[in-house]
Amino acid sequence: MSRFVDNTRLFQAIQQKDRARRLSLSDFVRRYVGWARLPATFMGSQFWYRLRLSYRAGLFGKTRSSMDVNFFDGSGEGFFEASRSPGLNRLWKGGYLDARVMVFCLPLWVAFPGTRLSPRDWQERSHFLQGFERVVLNYEELRRENKRTHPVRSILALTMADDNRGALTTLYERWIAPYLEAPHVYLRRLRSGSGITQYLAEARRVSAALHQELSASSDPRVSSIPQALDFGARLWVIPTSAIEGSRLDRIEREYGSSDARPELHAPVPVHVELPLLLALCERTNALM
Repeated sequence: MSRFVDNTRLFQAIQQKDRARRLSLSDFVRRYVGWARLPATFMGSQFWYRLRLSYRAGLFGKTRSSMDVNFFDGSGEGFFEASRSPGLNRLWKGGYLDARVMVFCLPLWVAFPGTRLSPRDWQERSHFLQGFERVVLNYEELRRENKRTHPVRSILALTMADDNRGALTTLYERWIAPYLEAPHVYLRRLRSGSGITQYLAEARRVSAALHQELSASSDPRVSSIPQALDFGARLWVIPTSAIEGSRLDRIEREYGSSDARPELHAPVPVHVELPLLLALCERTNALM
């Protein structure tokens, strides 16, 4: 979108209708470049985010306009607790009931475990799958109770796609590693209309292959995911890696949370832009 967008602003609010607080993009980028881990989303830290994209419009590009994309970052596991709190219940209804795009997150290695998992990893995997199922059931229950039947486009973001605990080595070598090794090549390609078209075609093929992998899983908790996320519209399955997990763990062990970290090469986000690109097709979106 860099061909069209002149300026980007980010806002945050507790309720969608609240007066939004503008966030400092430079502070956000500084923390990301410095390998600062983002906190998990809990019931007490659920926020609306508004991404405002300014761009040139008109026949000769001399007029300016803007587009807002709203995201709600919610704690999916807390629905039943939220239902007992009027304030949280209103927040959830405002965030999820009318969303046209839902982004669900699950670590790739949890869906496709390799042979290098420790007993603790297997226990953690079971915890992740249990929480994921609860998130989906909570969302279904919310729609049922409020009689919402409109189609919702689902995006399953398979996060931590660089983690060596995953079993899909061919996927890593063809879809993750090249972007980690030469990100400038792909970013340059994405700055053209034909590059975006080619990229989306590749993403569609990857998504279709992962549909088959999920359905063929011997674990019923995994094989049932495509059907569970079918809300009447296309399901996209997108492997992503925002920050190389093993390197982040090593940096935190060596330097902790100290600001006195040495200069580090900025992390390479791999396919994180793709859910945003798809979500831009709609006005209001939600992340669970």
